[in-house]
Amino acid sequence: MKLWVYEGGIRVPEIVYWPKGIKPGQPIDEPVCSIDLMPTFSTLAGNSSDSPKSLDGADLTELLKNGTPIQRHTPVLVLLPCISKA
Repeated sequence: MKLWVYEGGIRVPEIVYWPKGIKPGQPIDEPVCSIDLMPTFSTLAGNSSDSPKSLDGADLTELLKNGTPIQRHTPVLVLLPCISKA
């Protein structure tokens, strides 16, 4: 389990298996993070309300199905520490 997202923890590949939803072997270069999973699972579970819009993160459903870029309402912010050896 990764406890920190310092260099090495932010570029971990993700493998998605969904035979009836996405084509196998398609690479996606869009940056995503774990906070995007809840809105995605909510949509895939059939939630038709506006709750995914009120959740942090972005819905990845169209990205996975069609390769459509994510429309984020807030940007993903990645902070890398500056480690000084002074």
